[in-house]
Amino acid sequence: MKILVVGVGGRVGTMLAHELSKVHFVMGVGESEKVKKVRAGKVFVEKEGKRERLNVKTIFPEEFLGTERFDFIFLCVKNPVREATRFYFSKIKTENFPILVLPQNGVEAGEEGKEELEKILGEKIKKVEIARVVLFNSVSSFFEEDYLVVEYSLPICLAGAIFWGKEKSGEKLKEIFFQPSFSFQFIPSKDVKNMEYSKLFLNLVGLAAAAEKKDLKDAFFEKEIFKKEILCLREYIRVVKKSGGRFLNFKKIPVKFYASFVEKLPLFLLIFLRKIFAYFFFRKRTHLQKLNLDEVDYYTGAVIKLAKACSVKVLANEEVYSKIKNLILSK
Repeated sequence: MKILVVGVGGRVGTMLAHELSKVHFVMGVGESEKVKKVRAGKVFVEKEGKRERLNVKTIFPEEFLGTERFDFIFLCVKNPVREATRFYFSKIKTENFPILVLPQNGVEAGEEGKEELEKILGEKIKKVEIARVVLFNSVSSFFEEDYLVVEYSLPICLAGAIFWGKEKSGEKLKEIFFQPSFSFQFIPSKDVKNMEYSKLFLNLVGLAAAAEKKDLKDAFFEKEIFKKEILCLREYIRVVKKSGGRFLNFKKIPVKFYASFVEKLPLFLLIFLRKIFAYFFFRKRTHLQKLNLDEVDYYTGAVIKLAKACSVKVLANEEVYSKIKNLILSK
């Protein structure tokens, strides 16, 4: 398979480019300074205590001409995805379009990508397929002098679904992740939104703590913060149900179970059991990266937007959202 990974030099883009290149041909695209760093041999990945240099072919964005045929384009960029989708797909000159893979958090990337492709391609959008992928691993990065190190663990746990296009294209998606570095769960297209709702449930945990300038674990170990976390999650559960959605259990993270636990147990019992719940949550949850508050519009903001669409009040989420936005503005 030939794969274009947009976002090399970033955490997710570097990780995926490195691991996918073990089996497939990978070309990486990234910001100019990051591409220069890759070419200079100054980008490394670290996993299982071992460090390896990122060694993939790279190009600058302006060098992408759209004449080379790729099977997949991974857009490993921050939300929103409209600009990146427009930039790359407006240049493609081959008859066969690559499958667009969107690994962003939130519940809007698929719609944004499809809307942009409709503007660019018109009727030709019928020839394009869009896949949504959700990532469960923690991915962090740090600098050692002039060297960038992207750190993660193996296997890389993912779930993915075809958002737009033929369900059978899921076989191609499964094929690219069929290697020891990955643990991939294919989700039927009919559950693509439920997959996004389920991942968003995980992303919401810790935001009430972050709004109070607290660490993620304080979401479980400080009683008042834990109560706010539960209120936010319960509001979100109501929103998902009112929207016609449901939660899924993934291979290593039983979100459906977590949501049922949060929804049905009395608050006093949840508070009493919170440290036990934290143990299982942290043990199973492999994506405890530092919360990226800059994406709060795609986390709590998404909850508020969904709530307005189905007329559900989410006062706790609105409070958390407002506090985090104020924290961002005060930086």
